[in-house]
Parts: sequence; structure tokens; C-alpha cells
Amino acid sequence: MGVPPRDQPTTRNAVLQTLFRAIRSYTATSNLAALSLAAPEILLPIFRERSESTLRTLASSYAGNVGLSQFLSTMREVADRSAVVGTQNAIAAACLVFSHSMADGAVEEFCLIAAIFDPAYWGSTVSSQTFTLKQIVDGGTEDLLRTSIRQKIPTMSLPTKMRHLLRNAGKHANVEHPNFSYDGKRLAELDALRHEIIHGESITLQVAMRDSQEFFFNVTVHAGLIISSMLDLGITHRQLYVEWAEDLKRQPVGG
Repeated sequence: MGVPPRDQPTTRNAVLQTLFRAIRSYTATSNLAALSLAAPEILLPIFRERSESTLRTLASSYAGNVGLSQFLSTMREVADRSAVVGTQNAIAAACLVFSHSMADGAVEEFCLIAAIFDPAYWGSTVSSQTFTLKQIVDGGTEDLLRTSIRQKIPTMSLPTKMRHLLRNAGKHANVEHPNFSYDGKRLAELDALRHEIIHGESITLQVAMRDSQEFFFNVTVHAGLIISSMLDLGITHRQLYVEWAEDLKRQPVGG
């Protein structure tokens, strides 16, 4: 994102737009995730239709072999059910990866905003970085610090970003967010699971948790409310949805 200036209206709008994107992304991902929670019988007709032509071809080739025909029919049912289960798991895995990515990007933006207003705290994350005398003379210490922070934050994992944001927030970390309590342990578990999906077994990895998109969305909102409280932007949990509805009204039809 472009680094916003230090004026409150622009910063408030930047935070709101990030939260609006989170709402849109959560809505889309939640709709997709519903397929991973549907009863297999609901999705079976789709897979039966796909396997019908294959079964018909095989059956015609062995029309006189009644036993084989019955076997193929039984195997088709097993294969179709297995395909449904595998697809639902793949959807859950994909939703986890996508919703993690959306949350990571949003929290990154909030951290970058926080760093603008409190470079002293975020400077501690790059305190071990070294510079040449020429870099210091040419760039100046303040510019070097800002640049280093902007480069450092994107390299942090999502749990690390949240940990630094919470520490920086202090008392502002205790924002009102109904029915949600930040759980750093679960965030770390989901982050590790995402890493295993991406760098390990891919979407074939068994995913038992089917509500990751909701958790990541709430982490994003939580981080946005924290930034609002820190910078006195006036964005509350209730006000967020009011402003989102107003923003929708301003959108062009079909936009």
C-alpha cells in the first residue's frame, strides 16, 4: 500500500477501506466454505453426473459380464463419495490459505500505519540492522529508519505482525469486539497449517478446522479496531458495518 500521510481523515479512510475489503473477501470465502460443510448427499449428484459417461463406456464394453457391471456400479458409488470428501477438504484448505493471505495483507497495512505514528517502537524491529556511513549521510537517519521498517514488516509472519501490533497498542489492544477474543495460540496453529498446505501436501492435506475464514476475518477486524483506538479514528465494531453500508450506497450500480 502507499504510506498515508499523518492526517487523521486520510488514515481513517485507509483503515476503513482495508476493513471493507476484508468484509467483501470474507463474504465470498464464507460462501465457498459452505460447500465444505454441506452434507455429502447434496453434492453427490454433481459427481455422479461427471462419472456417468465413464461408467457407461465401461459397461458397454463388458455388456455381457453382469458381475463386472455390478462391481463397476459399486466402485463408482465409492469413488463418487470419496471425490466429494476430497473436494470438500480441498475447499477447506483453499479457504484457509486464501483467508490467511487476506488477513496477513490487512494486518500488514495496519502495522505500516502504526509505524508512521510511532516509529520509535517499530524501530526496535530493525535495531540490529547496519548501514554504511554513506547511506546515513545520503539518506539521513529518519529516512533510513522509515525505509527499514517498511521493508521489515512485510517479512514478518502474521502471528509476529499481530504480536508487535498488540505490544505497540498497549491498553488499546482491549477493544470491544463482540463474540471474539484474540487467540494467539490458534493463530499460530492456523499459520503453521497454512505453511504445511503451501509447502507440503498442498490442498490434499486433511483440514479438520472448517471455520478458518471466520477466524481470520475477526483477526483482521480486531487489528483494525486496535488501530482505530490507538489513533482515535472513531471506528467501532458497530460503526464499521454502518459505514460499510453507507459505502455500498455510494458504489455505482453493478460496481
